[in-house]
Formats: sequence, structure tokens, C-alpha cells
Amino acid sequence: MIIFPPDGWRLGLYYIGHASWLLMNADGLILLIDPFLSESFKWNDKVVWRRIPPSADVDEIASCEGILITHEHEDHYDKNTVLKIVKNTGSKVICPYGIRNIISRDGVPKKNVIGLRDKETTNLGGFNITLIAEDKTCTRACFFIKYLDIRIFHSGDTHKLPESAKREGKVDIALTWLECAEEVIKYLKPTRTILMHYNVVDEPTISGSDVNIYDVLKRLREVAPKGVKVELLGLGKWVLF
Repeated sequence: MIIFPPDGWRLGLYYIGHASWLLMNADGLILLIDPFLSESFKWNDKVVWRRIPPSADVDEIASCEGILITHEHEDHYDKNTVLKIVKNTGSKVICPYGIRNIISRDGVPKKNVIGLRDKETTNLGGFNITLIAEDKTCTRACFFIKYLDIRIFHSGDTHKLPESAKREGKVDIALTWLECAEEVIKYLKPTRTILMHYNVVDEPTISGSDVNIYDVLKRLREVAPKGVKVELLGLGKWVLF
């Protein structure tokens, strides 16, 4: 259940779990990133179950301006969740250009799908959203999101930080999985770095699913430059600006 914070902030980031986030401005406009709200998903023809439930239910999402999808893996592109939210809210779906047809074939109306090429930007409700593709296929990507003067980075499952992402400069907050976390810290110098995509699903072949996160946290804090905070955030918690 989402408990919304009291007034007095410009932008809130709410951690749903795994790589899933809700962004909301003070007017109540909502973006979702990789909303994985199902109990399980398919991975290499195997059903993988969550160890930890999400901190939001799909029926709680009564309004949504846009859903950002970083790639087509089912723990990031949760088709049933996306379809239900689009049906209930009319939300746009922003995705890498190379998977736009997959999403429309799955039932999201073409008019709702915004496929971005590498380094393309779109604007939804005052949020500037820039996609950086991992490679030329443009099927897997990370996002830079700017709202007012606040810059946010979401890594998705990018294995290495793309060269063009390295040149984006400092961000206020980075939401990153473990594989590219050290590069994110080095090049983007986030004021806050929040680790995600660990110990949520019951499948050791999925990166981050079977790690000692406190060992990882300690190592990253040791290499982080001065002024870069590396942390964990509990499910159902907010970061407020």
C-alpha cells in the first residue's frame, strides 16, 4: 500500500521494489519506471517467484502520465501490469525504439507507445525523459529524467554504462543495479546513489538475486568519491526533493 507523504516537496521517488519506481510531482502527476508488480515471471522458460512482494498494488495506480520501460525482460516489462495501468489511466509507454512493436503487439495501443532512439528526449507533464541505448539494437536502455532542476538516472539492466551516458554529467540521484554501479558512481557522481535489483527474486542466475548486499555496499562506499552517498532504501520508502 502506498502511503503518500505530507505536503512541502517538489518531487517524490517511491521505491516499489526490484527495479520499480514511482515518481510523483507536487501536483500528483505520476511516472512509473519498470513497474514489476506480479508475483512471478518467466525467465529462460522457467517460472521465477518473488521472495519479497512489491510495496504497491496495480489497483492503487489510479492515474499515470507515463510508464518507462528499460527493456523487455519480464521483471522490468511486466506485460499484465502495464496493460492494466494503460487501460485504467490512458498512460503513455516510453521504451527503447527496438521493442516498441513488441509492446504494441502485446495490446498497448500504438498511439500510447513512444519508442525513443538513442539519445532522444520526450517530455511528459514537465518531465524531460532522455533514453540512452546500451547498443545499436536499441532494445535495452537507461534513462535520464529531469524535473525542474532535479536530475535522476535509472540504470535498467545496462551491463556497462554507455559512453554517451558517461558524458551526461552529474545527477542528483542515481537508481542503479549492481553491475554498472561503480561506473555510475565514477562518471555521474550522484549526490545519492540507491542500489536496486538485488535479493528480490528466487533465481541465482539473475544478477543481484543471490548476493551479500552489505558487502557490495561497503565496497562501493570505499570507491565512491567525496560527496557521493551510496545507500539502500527500504521498500515503500520515499526520497523527497
